[in-house]
Amino acid sequence: MRTTVSKLKSSITRFRSDARGSMASLFAIASAGVFLTVGASVDFGQSLKIQATMTGAADAASLVAAKLVASGETNTATIKKAARDAYDANFLIETNRGFKTETFDAVPDFTTNAVKVTAGGTMPTAFMGLAGIKTLPINIASTSQIDGSVIEISMMLDLTGSMEEITADKKGKKITVLEAAAKDLVKTLLPATGKPTQDVRISLAPFSAGVNAGSLAAKVSGGKSASCVLERASGTTATDASPIASPFKKGSGCPTRAVMPLTDDRAALLTRLDKLTTGGTTAGHLGTAWAFGLLSPVWSDVLVGSEPASYGDKDVKKIAILMTDGLYNTWGGTMSGANVAKSMAEAVATCTAMKSAGITVYAVGFELADADAKKTLKDCASVEGGAPLFFDAKNGAELLAAYKAIANQIQRLRLSV
Repeated sequence: MRTTVSKLKSSITRFRSDARGSMASLFAIASAGVFLTVGASVDFGQSLKIQATMTGAADAASLVAAKLVASGETNTATIKKAARDAYDANFLIETNRGFKTETFDAVPDFTTNAVKVTAGGTMPTAFMGLAGIKTLPINIASTSQIDGSVIEISMMLDLTGSMEEITADKKGKKITVLEAAAKDLVKTLLPATGKPTQDVRISLAPFSAGVNAGSLAAKVSGGKSASCVLERASGTTATDASPIASPFKKGSGCPTRAVMPLTDDRAALLTRLDKLTTGGTTAGHLGTAWAFGLLSPVWSDVLVGSEPASYGDKDVKKIAILMTDGLYNTWGGTMSGANVAKSMAEAVATCTAMKSAGITVYAVGFELADADAKKTLKDCASVEGGAPLFFDAKNGAELLAAYKAIANQIQRLRLSV
């Protein structure tokens, strides 16, 4: 680039040093110098725009490739193809600006789970050609590395009766869109390519008026329930105390889909998220409590074989994703106006306890019309950069986008660029 600037300065100097001819000629020469200077600014500005877009595309490419390497992929050709596909998908600018990517490479480092992407090409100039500079070179490099962190995620899923409604943008039933969004997150964080890894595990906490504890029911209820549980028999649900010491009450009206402890079994998660059924009212504080418990090492005595990692481990990141489409209105299996404030307050208290334990909380509202419902989720969400990690999805497309954004943010937690 310095050579290009030197050529441009030399051309302008030659114009200015030629003192022959009339004043008109001198004026024309001076005008040409100004024209070249302004034109050079336009060309340089264009090259910077292309470089910025190119850099973003290279970052996306190196990230995709690094995810493959971290998942166990060792075929260099497969890794390079995935990187180039991601680059091309994100660098559409080259199709209408005259720029062509002439060189591209993706070099994996299997020892460090890193991939370095390089790309380069030349941009035809619109004005600098008058000074003999026909093209400007543009070259970039991006390296992504999966940092080896352990990620543990719990997804709270609203399976209440209102999830049977058609979305505002007519994409189908809310529950169908939720299935697609949750599955997309699983597929992103647990890619099918390569061998299974233990560094990302996901749990599911479906809820309605209660929680179907499935195979954990007897343990968490002191032997009183075979499936459905409500609040703890005594004390608050806003705690991750072991259910062995503080059991949940037996209940009724729970969803048919049971909770799923932490697992990296992609196929099992996708199966559990398929054909979700709905019904019942909204005990959001219970869903929140189970999202907490499934991430808590204190629950290890009931989560045998799926024990969460310890709190405070710098290499472990714990994340809860809370989702609902309605106002929390149910306590003890009963929906009532009197139970609204109680359920909302308990949910926020549980979120506060989660965040104090080091769990990052994302909150997703799906076509929420009620201001109190939105406030509950905002209060639950962790705050980053001065803003809550709250997504206000007003239709099906926005719900899909919210889960995709969360998945991408979680990937970035493991990424060194």
